[in-house]
Amino acid sequence: MENNDLTVNDLLQIQKIIDVAVQRGAFKADESRIVGETYEKIAAFLQAFTTDDDMSSSGETTEEDSQND
Repeated sequence: MENNDLTVNDLLQIQKIIDVAVQRGAFKADESRIVGETYEKIAAFLQAFTTDDDMSSSGETTEEDSQND
């Protein structure tokens, strides 16, 4: 049985793997740009996902909700 679902936890793990690999010098100089760009894309996605998730689960009321009270 194949599980091809990519989850946020998978992306967090990929981000950690890239970080460790960079610290250990696993990439050649000419590979560093694409590795860095990919890392930044993942980080931005996770930041946006976390921010959106925090706002939706925090129970914050919107301006429209406040006016209806």
